Amino acid sequence: MIEKLVLVERNGKVAYLTLNRPDKLNALSNELFNDLDAALDEVENDQNVSVIIIKAKGKAFSVGYDVGKYTNQTTLEDRDKLEEYTLRWLRLWDFPKPIIAQVQVRTCRRNTIVGLLRYCNHR
Repeated sequence: MIEKLVLVERNGKVAYLTLNRPDKLNALSNELFNDLDAALDEVENDQNVSVIIIKAKGKAFSVGYDVGKYTNQTTLEDRDKLEEYTLRWLRLWDFPKPIIAQVQVRTCRRNTIVGLLRYCNHR
C-alpha cells in the first residue's frame, strides 16, 4: 500500500493536513501536491470543518520544491510546472476556510515556504 503524502485528521471543527514525506524533509513534489489537493477537496466539502491547520511530520516543515525530480526538464516544461504550482498556491489563497501553518523551526531558506505561508491566513 502506498502511504499518502498528506494525512488528514479531524478534531472537532479543526482539520489537520500533515505533510508526510519526512525522509525527504517534506520536499514538495507533484505527488505531494496531488495529495494536498485531494485533502483540501475533502475538508472544503466537510461542513463540520471550520479551520485547517497544515503541519508536517519530521524535523522540517518543508525544504521547498523537490528540485531533484525536475533536473531533466526543458525550459518550457519548467515554465509549465511553475504555472501549475502557482495555481495550486492560489487555491490556498482563495480557500473558503481559514488555513493556519504550524511550522517547525527548520524550513527552507525562503522562496517556497514563504510562498506557502503567505497564502495561509495565520502562522
